[in-house]
Amino acid sequence: MNLEEKTLSNLKHFMIYNTINSLDNKNFYNEMDELLVRKRFDNVSELSLNENIYKIDMTLITSKDVSKMVSDFIKNSANKKIYNKRNIYELLKVSNLPIEKLEKLFKDEKFLKLPEILSKVSRETSLLSFDFLVLRILDNFILKLKRYKKSNVDDFISTRDNVIKKIVEHTYCYDNKEREINFLCWVDRLLSATINKEISPMDFQNVCNKILETTTHTIYLYWKILNSINYLLLQHEFCSFSNLRAFRNDINKTIDRKYNLINLTDEEIKKLTISILSKNFPSKEDFYYLFDSIHVFSSNSVENKRYAIDLFMYILYFDAKYNLFSYRFIRKYFIEIIFKTIKQYDTIDVKNKELVLLLKMFHVDHFFSFYRKDIFSNIINILKNINNTETKITNGNFYKYCDMIDYIMYTNKDITSENIVEYIAGLKDNKNKISKHFQLKNMIC
Repeated sequence: MNLEEKTLSNLKHFMIYNTINSLDNKNFYNEMDELLVRKRFDNVSELSLNENIYKIDMTLITSKDVSKMVSDFIKNSANKKIYNKRNIYELLKVSNLPIEKLEKLFKDEKFLKLPEILSKVSRETSLLSFDFLVLRILDNFILKLKRYKKSNVDDFISTRDNVIKKIVEHTYCYDNKEREINFLCWVDRLLSATINKEISPMDFQNVCNKILETTTHTIYLYWKILNSINYLLLQHEFCSFSNLRAFRNDINKTIDRKYNLINLTDEEIKKLTISILSKNFPSKEDFYYLFDSIHVFSSNSVENKRYAIDLFMYILYFDAKYNLFSYRFIRKYFIEIIFKTIKQYDTIDVKNKELVLLLKMFHVDHFFSFYRKDIFSNIINILKNINNTETKITNGNFYKYCDMIDYIMYTNKDITSENIVEYIAGLKDNKNKISKHFQLKNMIC
């Protein structure tokens, strides 16, 4: 390598380095980082509050207290008070106690009445949420009884089977008071029931439809159901079920249709981004939902497109810390959404933001390893579109990117484009100007 070639190479490398490490978005990243930290604290606080509904402070409760709570529940079961959810929450709290706290209760005669009482409660309710509460109580007691005293477990299992059968067969009333986080737990329980052969795949589908029909939910619930269907179809015993595949197609179509109806604001899309990124164990469907939402948001206006690209850049920045794109399906969906978001007739300032985004992606290991040629091709197409606009072409909005592409081709011998100058120039008469920014290409042996 001669001195001229080395100097030119270093100069163009420095241009790329400055572009992908630009501090232009620093304030935005700092704002998002701060919101992310707050949301994580909020998640912990919210989880604690939710669990307090279901759990008792074990340091304060005695065996006598536990016995009284069960006695009160049985007493209330004789009248309509039992159908107030607060009463059943009390028994749920008891079922969440550790075995050590329940040992004396397991020996008490009234404990053996609980399957009959819970069966009665389930028969009388017309709310799906109530039956899932009953099911959770039974699951808790069965798990602990199996460890402690197997002889008492049969009645609880029989009652649980009947509650599951009712959930599958019964027609429920609409309930607008439940939170979506509970619906997501119901879907998890249905998935577990299907895997354990408590219900069939067709039952799983029917109950999921009941949840959708009787609750106030968002698109996210559809993604949750889709995630569960995909998991079932990965299992050998369920992979051939055509009904499950048809259900998955229906859910996919519904998601697409609902995206066309939403009109998210800047704050809403930012809140959604923070909500997903703050989760300790997000699923790939969480990210599908997020990426789709940003894409739909971007199509509403030029301002939205700019903001969407900022969010995509923040997600790349987030990946540098948390290695998000090491997961193949998330990585693949992200880049597909990026390519869908880029449009031929985007404004030139948007195209410049898109170029920066693609250059950043090109220098992320996971994207470079699997998609560098696709990214390069999209960069070339954007440059061609910029050159074909009526906007004045300058070094800042066009020619500097030609220099960067020149360096990429120089350092990546598997990426070639013999007629790149002619392709970018198109019918414009600036081929000579463009060619001056591809000196390194001509030095490749």
